[in-house]
Amino acid sequence: MVHKPYPAKRFNALVDTVFEQCRETLGVKCAEYASGADRLDNFHRQGVMQGQDPIHIGLTLLCKHITGLCIALEHLPVGSEKWAWRTSDGAEGLQQRFVDAINYLLLLYALVDESVGEVPDE
Repeated sequence: MVHKPYPAKRFNALVDTVFEQCRETLGVKCAEYASGADRLDNFHRQGVMQGQDPIHIGLTLLCKHITGLCIALEHLPVGSEKWAWRTSDGAEGLQQRFVDAINYLLLLYALVDESVGEVPDE
């Protein structure tokens, strides 16, 4: 299979767009899942309820999102209308699934940072 080069300008624009979507989604979801003082509140609470370390909770939720992406990509026809933020029937599109997975990776990063790093009081 022959591939065309993916232009750096397009890649950089894609990265900007994805991180903008990540920030927006984290802001919206924060109100649903975290207290104002603790961005990792839901992981701490689930850890207590399940007797697990919050990192394990974060890893499990990240794996759930990665598994969902794998399943969706196995069935992705070329030129699929699923490659959108929302599909025509209003369902979550693949772009949104990627952003969710990236956000869970960032949250897992924060959980590890909290566990091994110096977290300043604010």
